[in-house]
Amino acid sequence: MAALKDRASAYFQGEVVLCENNESCVNGADVMNPGIVSADPEIEAGDLVIVAEERHKKPLAVGKALIPGKDMHGEGKAIKSLHHVGDPIWEGLE
Repeated sequence: MAALKDRASAYFQGEVVLCENNESCVNGADVMNPGIVSADPEIEAGDLVIVAEERHKKPLAVGKALIPGKDMHGEGKAIKSLHHVGDPIWEGLE
């Protein structure tokens, strides 16, 4: 996955790190603000982002930011999930 992250850096604007309880993200759910530990403040609404887990920083999903990174806290939806670990497109990238 490190190679995927290196190749993706040209296309993705930043990384959003989730708390350890990220099972819903792995199943393709959109990312909600309360589960976000940190987000790159340079992310703008509409940017493609990498969603990673907190402990090992492994990518779990790619998504489209619905709000700027600096606003990814509090309540509400932050990222529309586009692809996640285990979906057919993700499996094709490995």
